[in-house]
Amino acid sequence: MNWHLSKLSHAFLKKKQRKLHVWRLLATVIIALLAVGVVRFFSKSNDYRYVRIELTGREWWYGAIDPPPWLASEIQIGDTELEPNGVVSAEIVSYDAYPQGDEKTKFYPVVKLKGSFDHRSQQFVYKGTPVEVGGKIAIDLSGKKLLGIITHMSDKPIILPEQWFHISAIWRSKDPWTVTELKPGLIAYNLGTGQEIARVLSVTTRQPSSDIFSSVAGGSVVFNKDPQKRDVLLEFEIRAQNIGDVWSYAGHQKVKVGEPLWVYTDALDIEGIEITSLRPLDNAQ
Repeated sequence: MNWHLSKLSHAFLKKKQRKLHVWRLLATVIIALLAVGVVRFFSKSNDYRYVRIELTGREWWYGAIDPPPWLASEIQIGDTELEPNGVVSAEIVSYDAYPQGDEKTKFYPVVKLKGSFDHRSQQFVYKGTPVEVGGKIAIDLSGKKLLGIITHMSDKPIILPEQWFHISAIWRSKDPWTVTELKPGLIAYNLGTGQEIARVLSVTTRQPSSDIFSSVAGGSVVFNKDPQKRDVLLEFEIRAQNIGDVWSYAGHQKVKVGEPLWVYTDALDIEGIEITSLRPLDNAQ
């Protein structure tokens, strides 16, 4: 009888031990999964992002000025920023550069950044700072410090959609020496890519449609037309980019009827012309 009870007790204890073993195993698995989840949530993994930057001329983010024009000859595709261990943390993969007259140039480099993805904040972090569109950024590339504002961000190389447009425009009341230099064939370039972005097709002139006024003795005002000045009617083609669902020329100028346009060609700065009509062209032309 005692032997039988001992056998039953042993079997019961063995069964209980098996259940405890199963529960310990399940608890271990659950703890491991929780640990992995916590680590993933609070950890930062190495990652890469592409950003398009509008460069500014100095570290003054409110009302920042454009960078100097000589920077165009200094920036090179493939310029890199290195971490102390020699690992590349930033690299220029492409850039646009548009002359703006008065020794100014608009620069828009696309830079590949090495950083980390913060799972907790769901943000990409570069050199300890979250990277976001509209945010400021500073990069030291091969001895050149670039400062700017981020306009685009992607996990793939950034290529903006492009479209050619035929533009009709008027340039009002221009001096004769300016009209003399304004000829078909004038070209504007993207200094970053070397691509043509505008070409003058035709030039015609007429008497100015606007009057000038001058004061005379007695305080009266006389309206006249300056016989030397001419209104210039222009036909040309421009290459525009889609930025924020708006077709833009040279990085920031809206391509719309009624909008002013500045086209800086290789021989003449065509400033403040008014778009009177436009139509998209076949990009394959």
